[in-house]
Amino acid sequence: MLSLFCSDLPKFYRNLPKKSTGRLDIDFPPGKRYTVFRGETMTASSIKGAIKGALKGILNAAAPVFSRKTVLDPANARETLLRFSPPPTGTAAADNRLLKPACDLQIVIPAYNVEAYLAQCMDSVLAQKTRYTYRVILVDDGATDATPAIADAYSDDPRVTVIHQRNRGLSGARNTGIREIFGKYIMFVDSDDFLLPGAIDALLDTAFAQDCDLVEGGAYYVYDGRKSVMHRYESDRKVSDPYTLHGHAWGKVYRSALFEHLCFPEGYWYEDSLLSYLIFPNVKNAWVTGHMVYGYRINQAGIVKTSHGKPKSVDTYWITEELMGEHARAGLPADGAYFRYILLQIRLNRHRIADLPEDIQECVFVLTCDLFCNTFPADLDVSGNRTLIKALRTRDFGMYNVCCKLF
Repeated sequence: MLSLFCSDLPKFYRNLPKKSTGRLDIDFPPGKRYTVFRGETMTASSIKGAIKGALKGILNAAAPVFSRKTVLDPANARETLLRFSPPPTGTAAADNRLLKPACDLQIVIPAYNVEAYLAQCMDSVLAQKTRYTYRVILVDDGATDATPAIADAYSDDPRVTVIHQRNRGLSGARNTGIREIFGKYIMFVDSDDFLLPGAIDALLDTAFAQDCDLVEGGAYYVYDGRKSVMHRYESDRKVSDPYTLHGHAWGKVYRSALFEHLCFPEGYWYEDSLLSYLIFPNVKNAWVTGHMVYGYRINQAGIVKTSHGKPKSVDTYWITEELMGEHARAGLPADGAYFRYILLQIRLNRHRIADLPEDIQECVFVLTCDLFCNTFPADLDVSGNRTLIKALRTRDFGMYNVCCKLF
C-alpha cells in the first residue's frame, strides 16, 4: 500500500522486481483508497505506468484537497530571490575558433583537486586502442593539491596539452578546452571518472558511419570500487528525439561545430543544462551505441550530493531562465518536444530546492509560472502532465507541489 504523500515513491520504483503478483492500493487524504491492481502478474514498467495513471486520476478527483493558489506578485518574488541568492552573470554565448580539423577527436578534461583519481582518468584515455586520432586538452583549474604536478607528468605525451589557469569552475575549465576547436568531434571527460576500453572506437565508429551530430554510449556508476549500470542501450540505433538523451556532458561525442558559438555558462551550478536548451535542439542526427563507454564515479562531496538546502541551489531556476532566454533568442522552436522537456525540468528544479524555505520555493514557483506561460501558448496541444500544466497556468502552488513529488 502506498500513501499519496509517500516520499519514498522513487525508492519504491527502484526496488521493484522485474515481475510482481499481488495487490497494490493507494491511500490519500481524507481516508480514501484506490486499488491500482489486484491479483495480476505485472512487470515493473507496467506497475509504474499503472501507478502514474492512477495518481493522475486521483489528483484530478482530489484537487480541492491539495489546491492552494498563490497570490504572490512576480516582481516581489524576483526581488526576494535576488536577495536570497542572486544569479551569476555567465552566458552560453561564445565565439570559439573553429579550426581546420587536426584530429578525429578532441577530448577535454577539466581537473580540480582530483589527485586521487586523475592518473586513472588519464591512463584510461591514453590506453585506448583505436584507429582514430585524438588529442587531449587537460585543464588544471587552479587546483590546490597535487593535481597540477600529476597533470604535468602527462605533458610529454604528444597527444596531451596541459593548461594551468586560475580557478573558474567546471564550466570555465571546459570552456578553456574548447576555445580553439580542432577535432572533428569533441568529448568531455570529468577528471574523477574514466573511459572504458574501446570507448573511442565505439562512439566514433557510429559517428562516422552514420554522419552523426551526437552519439551517446552506456555508463556505469562507480562507488567504493563497485560498478552498477547507470544506463545501457541494447544496440546501436538512431534517436528520434534528442531530448530523450541524458543531460550530462560526458559519455558522448559531439560534432565540433555545435560548440562554435556556445560555451558552458560560468558561475552557475547545473551547467550541463546547456545541452538540453542549446545543443540538443541543433542536433539533426543523434544515435546511441550499445557499448558501455564511461565510468561515472559517485562523488559524495559533489554538488548533486551536497547542494540540498544551500541558497545557491536556486541556480536551478536562474539557469533555466537564462537558457530559455538563449533558446528563444536563437530562434529555436518551442515545440512539443521542448514543451515536454521543460515540464521535466520544472519537476527537477522543484526537487533541487525542496529543502529551501517554503517562501523561497513559492517565489521560484511564481517566476516559473510566468516563464512557462510566456513561452508556451495556452492552446499548444501536446501530451504531458495535464495536472501540472493546469497548476502552472492557474498558479496553483499546492497542486504543483504534489505533482512534482509524485511524477
